[in-house]
Amino acid sequence: MAVDVLKYMSKSDIERMWYEDEILAEIDQEAEIDYARKEERIKMAENLIRMGLSNSQISEAADFTLSEKDIEVLRGNG
Repeated sequence: MAVDVLKYMSKSDIERMWYEDEILAEIDQEAEIDYARKEERIKMAENLIRMGLSNSQISEAADFTLSEKDIEVLRGNG
């Protein structure tokens, strides 16, 4: 970690700004991917609700990324 800090500190102001922009872009991209995955799981949960599955079954199908409380909210009971 100390080596990384030294490498960062040895960069010029422009290089540090470019590096920081790259890091922020990576963070934004990861956030967009996480959001898309969550949206997919919500759509899947809504379909499984229509099929009559229980909250625990839906939570398991969503790899437990949606809690049973989240599913209750999707059902309109939360």
